[in-house]
Amino acid sequence: MLNRYIKIGAFCTAVICIVLAVIGIQLCPSNAREGSLNAIYFWKTTFELNEWEKKFLSEHNIQKLYLRMFDVDVEDDIRNDRRIVVPIATTKFKEIPPIGIEVVPTVFITLDALKQMGSMEELAQLIIKRVLAMSSYNELGVIKELQIDCDWTQSTEEKYNDLCRHMRSILEQKNIGLSSTIRLHQVGGAVSSDVQSYVLMLYNAVSIANTNTNNSILSYEDIHPYLMRKKNIKAFENLLEANQIGFNLALPTFAWGVVFKDGKFDRLVRNYTQESPDSLIGEWMRIEECPYDEIKKVKDDAHRAFKRTKANIVIYHLDSLNLVKYTSDEIKNIYN
Repeated sequence: MLNRYIKIGAFCTAVICIVLAVIGIQLCPSNAREGSLNAIYFWKTTFELNEWEKKFLSEHNIQKLYLRMFDVDVEDDIRNDRRIVVPIATTKFKEIPPIGIEVVPTVFITLDALKQMGSMEELAQLIIKRVLAMSSYNELGVIKELQIDCDWTQSTEEKYNDLCRHMRSILEQKNIGLSSTIRLHQVGGAVSSDVQSYVLMLYNAVSIANTNTNNSILSYEDIHPYLMRKKNIKAFENLLEANQIGFNLALPTFAWGVVFKDGKFDRLVRNYTQESPDSLIGEWMRIEECPYDEIKKVKDDAHRAFKRTKANIVIYHLDSLNLVKYTSDEIKNIYN
């Protein structure tokens, strides 16, 4: 009846959305639920920030830090002649994160671990117990969210979704939310509705081992076809809206050298500028970086594809060696 007598303008609509949200009535569209929030990943095995990185966090108003805690993988248990799922490459903390930035503990789970582990409930308990113990010991502050990262495939998506279900059940009792990464090839699949927030990785869309690949980290030509799969994107957006799931876009700012030997992929070199020419005898290295113009092009393409969903930006990752290649304005444009 109200619409018969009052023509509500944009300002009034915003006010009413706030009031209704307070009393628990959600009539505003889902893309009005998320505000702008700058976030970044930290993906090293030692947490220690230099002065440049601390300044970066402050200058760009970083409010959320997705901090890698450990990987979950499979190792040989020689004594019992079996393979077991264990945490590896645990991050060592030489300092605590800056005050005022929310830390989101993040755990990478390999496909081998997902396949080997029989009970997803047991895996959920192991991950959560270890993450919370590390968070407390290393003074990471109040944990509001935990993120898991896994490049699950069609054959393992059921186990991954089962893991998400058990993790959410446990975390809800502790007032902690569950988030997950999602890759371009996973969009439109049997995506879990137990996750409360997704981060779509807009990079690494093609095989790194292919000698014909131009840039396996970031290439508009490789990513654009995924963003043209309108049926998959619509299904994913419907899932987000129906379950009030948050949505974020991760954009890369890292670089590496991809070394090939005898025509086959051999290894990755992170600090490729320091690689000695003598060490590359009989080999060749493909340099892969993320030019600002390419980042912006991919980001704009994603915003066009996900029309109904407002997304925050997460940069991957906090590393001055690579971030110094971008101007302050370029970083601001990536976030805005």
